[in-house]
Amino acid sequence: MYLVYEQYDVGRDFATQVRASLAALHQGLPEAKIFVSSIPNIYQLWSVLHGNWVARFVWSTAGICQSMLASTNTETARQQVVAREAAFNQILSQACALYSQCRWDQDSGHSALVLVRSGLDFDLVAQDEIGAGVPGVGRGEVLAQLGDRGGGALGW
Repeated sequence: MYLVYEQYDVGRDFATQVRASLAALHQGLPEAKIFVSSIPNIYQLWSVLHGNWVARFVWSTAGICQSMLASTNTETARQQVVAREAAFNQILSQACALYSQCRWDQDSGHSALVLVRSGLDFDLVAQDEIGAGVPGVGRGEVLAQLGDRGGGALGW
């Protein structure tokens, strides 16, 4: 689910929509297992790629998350988006906790992945590996790590 932050009142509309969606899933499919992923860290994306003219061109042309990625934004504006992401992730976590068949990723989706440029390609790598200078891992391995962080085989 991609969010346009400007369209949501953090405390009310987003929480209401998330709770209503999970309630509808629970009511319509009471045996369904639900996995809720945290919202990715858009600030990390910006911090890694804001110096890349191709990324800036794509963000601008496609209008991708302009509340964070617009080149004219200030650091204060970007930090407001970071705060909204944290609030949204807390709402997602709390809403998921209302249902026994719902699993939250423990913020793994928010904190685990970043894009790293190597040559002309971009690779997904675990965020904690960047500081250690360890080469990136494959997408499948990163996703497996996310599953483990989210409750080890999701606890099902």
